[in-house]
Amino acid sequence: MAMLSEEPAAANTKALLTLDHNTIDNTDFFRGNSAAFGFVLPYTIGYFLYDLVAMLLDSEIYMDLMMVHHIFSLALWPVALLSGVGHYYVLQLLSTEATSPLLHASVFFLPKHGFKGKTLHTACGLLFLLAFTVWRILPIPLIAYSAYTSWSGLSDISWPLFIAIFVGLPIPPLLNLYWYSLIVKGSLKALGLFDGKKKP
Repeated sequence: MAMLSEEPAAANTKALLTLDHNTIDNTDFFRGNSAAFGFVLPYTIGYFLYDLVAMLLDSEIYMDLMMVHHIFSLALWPVALLSGVGHYYVLQLLSTEATSPLLHASVFFLPKHGFKGKTLHTACGLLFLLAFTVWRILPIPLIAYSAYTSWSGLSDISWPLFIAIFVGLPIPPLLNLYWYSLIVKGSLKALGLFDGKKKP
């Protein structure tokens, strides 16, 4: 519990949830070393490496975007750990993986075991949509605003690190928004509200 309550994760999240621009403006979201990040990163790297190999070996689960997602994460997250910059944002991204069990159940496990289109599959898919909305989509404006208010504090970092942040920070929310569009379409299709065909 002490690790979970440490800086920067707990304090920065608390600052965001106040929805008070003065509090957010006076918080440096980029700086701050996190022991929690240092603890979970090796396990995350191990899992992503396993998942990369699994996708390369199994065409059914291979996805170009997931390959890009994993490769960028493996390249940038260790840099964040060693530089002491961006720990909060990586922790926030890692926390969104809490939605992954519902993803695997909806997309892989239930369809492969004969539940595709059945009530359990539909319910799991809708629960995944709700979790994805709350955990990955709704925080995007707050996360973007926090980065905007803290951007000036990056003036003293090296230009390669600055480029890594400038390129790496927008990619996860953009990917989440793209995946969200696919999830919404899939959910509407499962409910019979969208056939996925373009009208002539």
